[in-house]
Amino acid sequence: MESPFDAFIRLYSQEQYDEALRELVTVEKTHCLPPNILVIKAACIQLGSGDGPYALEDATSAFKRALEIDPEYVEALNESGYYWLYVLDRREVARPCFEKAMGIARSQLTEAIVGIAECIAETSACEALEFIEQAVKDTVDREAIDKAISEVRKWL
Repeated sequence: MESPFDAFIRLYSQEQYDEALRELVTVEKTHCLPPNILVIKAACIQLGSGDGPYALEDATSAFKRALEIDPEYVEALNESGYYWLYVLDRREVARPCFEKAMGIARSQLTEAIVGIAECIAETSACEALEFIEQAVKDTVDREAIDKAISEVRKWL
């Protein structure tokens, strides 16, 4: 069965942002938007032509509403962080978003690593220890971190 949000998501994935927003206007009349849809709505507002049915302030409202519904939604925290940083030029608002996202993600990742290690330890403690050591090494996207380091060094 098709979700009422499927057409909106399809248009968004096809980079038809204004059309996606027009579709969402209709859906919003009868459905509450979940956090993931609110984040996509904010992205469409930012990426659209500006001639759509929403103004830039509606992106702010969408992010705030997503985080009211789920204050620990990492994607909303990260995306709103970039919105505050690059669209509104408010790094003092952006940084706490990223810091909270990082704390939540770290906690979730730690839980997953420990859980997997406990599963492995049921049959091999040595393999569990090897897994933990490798998982800790692999917890970040090294290529993305290296790129960020390179960009920051340009500012020195």
